[in-house]
Amino acid sequence: MGIHKNFDDALCKKHDPESRLVMKTAVAKWNPPIILTDNPDDKGIDLMSPDGKIWVELEHRPFWKWDEFPDPQVHFPERKKRLFNYGVNFYYVILSQFYTRAGMIKSTELVKHMTKENLVEVPNVLVPRNEDFYNIPRSSFKWTKL
Repeated sequence: MGIHKNFDDALCKKHDPESRLVMKTAVAKWNPPIILTDNPDDKGIDLMSPDGKIWVELEHRPFWKWDEFPDPQVHFPERKKRLFNYGVNFYYVILSQFYTRAGMIKSTELVKHMTKENLVEVPNVLVPRNEDFYNIPRSSFKWTKL
C-alpha cells in the first residue's frame, strides 16, 4: 500500500461547497427529483438522501476541461476504500472542472474493479509518488451533462 494523501481542509473548502451545491441542484431537477442533503458526518460520504437510501461521494476533477472525460481509466483513490466501511451502497461521482459534466458509478460496480491487478501508483500534483489508485474503466461509469 502506498502513501495516502492527508486530509487537506483548505482543499476541501475550495472544492466541496461548489461540488455539493451543483450535485444537489442537478439531481433535484431530475425526473423523478432526488433530494440530497449534506451528511452531518463531515469525514463520511458527502451527500445523502433524507431517508438514507441514497449516498453520494463527490470528487471534483479540475483537470477535466472537455465534454468527454479525457482518460480511458478513472483513478479511484485507494484511500477512499474506507467509504465501504459505512455499510451502505453509494454512488461515486466525479465532476468536471466547470461542474458541467459528471461521471457516476455505483459502489457495487466500483468494488468489482478494486483488485490487486487494477491497483497502480499514480503520481499527481498533491502526492508526487507512491499514492495508489484503482484503475476503473471509463466505460463502467454513467456520463451525464449537468
